[in-house]
Amino acid sequence: MDQRPERDPVGSKAIAQQRDILDIWDTLDGAGRQITQEGLTWNRSRTFYREHELFCTEYTDDGSVFPPFVNISQTRTEQVLDERIAGQPLVVTRCIRSCSTWAVPCPCPCTAARTWPRAPPRRWASSPTRCG
Repeated sequence: MDQRPERDPVGSKAIAQQRDILDIWDTLDGAGRQITQEGLTWNRSRTFYREHELFCTEYTDDGSVFPPFVNISQTRTEQVLDERIAGQPLVVTRCIRSCSTWAVPCPCPCTAARTWPRAPPRRWASSPTRCG
């Protein structure tokens, strides 16, 4: 989270998304299926140190419509989700830019937290994180 006025699509921001997240996003007009179709799916992870393979983990099919993992850029994921959110009449997106550390919403007890339409969630009320 930062102070930029909009998302920055420049740079390497690839993310691996696991099937339970894709399942949740799919409830938003099929966003999970679109991300799966556009991304690189995989069911094996391999960890190397130089030329030596240290670990190899195979992920089994649990009967889900989604693969264990999908790699796709964060920028594209955000675009897909933004497109789906734009079509939802009950979803409102807001940005609070007055906090120097947190963008939306500010989870700390600083002055930016007072810009919320209601009090911040209780779980953040005693947060040790302070905004500058």
